[in-house]
Amino acid sequence: NMGVLYYRSQNYNHAVKFYQKALNIQTAHLPLNHPKKSQCCNNIAQAYKELQRFDQALEFAQRALSISKNIDPPIYRDQAQIYDNIGSIYY
Repeated sequence: NMGVLYYRSQNYNHAVKFYQKALNIQTAHLPLNHPKKSQCCNNIAQAYKELQRFDQALEFAQRALSISKNIDPPIYRDQAQIYDNIGSIYY
């Protein structure tokens, strides 16, 4: 995933760009509440956090949480990670 590579190289603007492209494709082809969409939103949130764009980070973290809460069966580990990330945005 190009977004991950850019994130790991601390090129957060490019990471957001590629995560967003991935999310657009996922939105077009995956069910509404798919775990990959939640993960992608969470990745975008983390990149925005690194860019200190906290409003956007919270927006995508909340979106990730909303998707994650509606996955059946629930993946509680993912929800816990998202809650942790939301806490780190506020910190």
